This record gives sequence, C-alpha cells and structure tokens, in this order.
Amino acid sequence: MLLEKMLRYNNFTANEEIINEFILRNTEHVIYMTIYELSEKTYTSVSTIVRYCQKLGADGFKDFKNELTRELSKRSNEEEYLSTIAEDMNNSSESFMDLALALADLNKKIITKTVASLSETKITKVVDLMLNAKHIYGIGLSHSYLRLQDFQTKVLRLGVNIQLIPLQAEQFYLAHHSKNEDVAILVSYSGSTAEVLNDARIFKQNNTPMIAITSNLNSFLADVATVTIPVPKLESPFDKYSTFISQISIEYILNVLYLALLQKYIGNGDPDAIKPTPVSEFKAEDE
Repeated sequence: MLLEKMLRYNNFTANEEIINEFILRNTEHVIYMTIYELSEKTYTSVSTIVRYCQKLGADGFKDFKNELTRELSKRSNEEEYLSTIAEDMNNSSESFMDLALALADLNKKIITKTVASLSETKITKVVDLMLNAKHIYGIGLSHSYLRLQDFQTKVLRLGVNIQLIPLQAEQFYLAHHSKNEDVAILVSYSGSTAEVLNDARIFKQNNTPMIAITSNLNSFLADVATVTIPVPKLESPFDKYSTFISQISIEYILNVLYLALLQKYIGNGDPDAIKPTPVSEFKAEDE
C-alpha cells in the first residue's frame, strides 16, 4: 500500500521528507494538484518530486496520484464501515452479546487503522527524545490524561519518569519551567483543546521538543511539535461512543511507545529492564 510505504520509508533525503510530510498532511488536496503546484508548495524541484515518487514504486507523479486516489477511496469505504459498526452499537434493540461482538469488531478495525498511521522513523525519534530528555512532561485532559497516567505507570517500571499534574490549570507550570533539554508529550485528539494549545505555545517559547498525539495534522499543535503521531480521524461523532473510540487509538499508540522503550532497554544490554512490583505480605503480630 502506498500510504503505508510513505509512513514506513526511512531513506528519504531532506527535501523528499518535506514532500512526504506535506502529502501526508494534505492527501485529499494533493490528488488534485499538478506537479508544479506541489513543487511550489513544498519549495522543492520537479525532479525531486519525481525521484520521491519512484522511491515509492510509482513511475512518476501522475502514477503516484492515481494510486493515492485509489487508496483514499478505499479508506473512505473503511470509515463508512466503522460508522456502520458504531451505529449498530447505538441501536438499543441489540442484545448485550451483539453489542460485545460489535465492540470487538470495532476495536480490531480502529487498531488496524492506527497501525497504518505509524512509522518506524517517528517511533524511533520519539524513543530517542524520551531517553535523552532530562525531564519528560505529559499534557492532556480528561480521558487523554488517564491514558497518559497509565503510560506513566508502565514506563516507571523502566526507570522512566513522566511528570503529570491532574489539575488542568496547574499543567501550565510544567510548561513554564520546561527547558530545551526536556521533552513534552501532548495528547489532544481534536488538536484544538485550548488548554493543551496554550501549554504548547509555552513549550515552543522555551524551545522544548514536543511529541504530539492528535488526529488534526493541520492544527497548531501538529505544526509546532517536533514529532507528530497521527491518530486516525473518524469524521462522524458516533454519538456517545466518540470519545471511547478515539481513546482506543491513543492507548494503542502509547502502548507501542512503551514496548519500543522496553525493546531499547533490552537491546542496550539490560535484560532485567522491567523491575517487578514488590509483593507486600501481611503478618499478624503473634507470628
């Protein structure tokens, strides 16, 4: 698949990386652009765009656009299928077991779409940023904060400490005291959460590297982040299940980052990277 190649290819030149990032952020617009328009938008040459397309297996830009159009059409059909599953879950006449089966199907589909949005390059860069940071800060609200809290607990077993503050207003101080040798993880599915964006501005002013997890690749958050990990954007709100659905992707991404950190530790010669939680035993006084 072309989109999968674009996400996983890790041997682009600097200019080709610019083209790749622009297309990933503007896929639905690029299919209507000429090669000269893309050249102007990315400040790269026509020949560089052709070489970029050839690296991904296309004969040229026209062939590349045709393949991209086919994949976008297929993705649209998959999103309609996800919407159908969610509508089934909203149907009050469904039995509990029908609901359970629909939920299992929905989980599999969402995780599959999330995997397609990841890349080796982005995961490697995130892991390197975290391992080389003096301090790691986590910023998120409501359900996203809870996902970060779970991630914090997991990585703490590796000796990696993520600083979190549950009170939304006080998260400001994490950003305020950050330095350029730190790193911040900001989670906002919509990319428009005011509190998260305000903190992102402060991190940017302090030259603190940022890891953004969001579905909105055209947002201010994605623009200022050092690395943006895209969450699949499901356009329909799916009523009462919308928040639940977005959190499946976010939790999966954070679990992938945890496993990547663990693999890095083990690969660096620390087979006992995970420190087991001590088991407390109660002993009666007369024993």
